[in-house]
Amino acid sequence: IDDLGLVKYRILSGNELDYFNLNPDSGALALRRSLASANLKTVVFNLKVEATDGELFSEPTFVNVSVVRGRMPSRSVTCRE
Repeated sequence: IDDLGLVKYRILSGNELDYFNLNPDSGALALRRSLASANLKTVVFNLKVEATDGELFSEPTFVNVSVVRGRMPSRSVTCRE
């Protein structure tokens, strides 16, 4: 948790189709537009993400987003430190 608001987040790669937005201040990942009309079958997006405080950079980490067609029960995900 960044209490001082110094950490900034960014997507380094994997977002070439520009479907995702990573809030630079909070690190919250959101869709820029719906994937429903994208005519995608089962797809996995591998987003390479990095954080920095302006001086030091984190080791990049991967966020994998799986898109599956069909009905699935909704689930929420909670991340903890």
